[in-house]
Amino acid sequence: MEIFEKDNKIYAKINTLLEKENLDKTCKKCSGKNKNKPLIGLMIINGLAKNNNEWKGGKILDSETGKDYKCYLSLISKNKLKVRGFIGFSIIERTQYWYKVN
Repeated sequence: MEIFEKDNKIYAKINTLLEKENLDKTCKKCSGKNKNKPLIGLMIINGLAKNNNEWKGGKILDSETGKDYKCYLSLISKNKLKVRGFIGFSIIERTQYWYKVN
């Protein structure tokens, strides 16, 4: 993942895939502009704004299902990011922890 800031918003895109057999994979279940787009280069986090120690108000794309979810991020430590995607008011949610690699 490459996480970057543009116009005071946070975005993330897939830069590489760990499994060599998936390097040519596309987002078959995505809709709209992402339909059949290669996973490498796919923007999966869009438009999160900083709010105290979190970034929220944007969306995260699950490339496995092609669905968008509300999202927020919080920095746990220098190298650990909490990523939470949810539906509604966090009724149905999933949390992942992303780690910075050198």
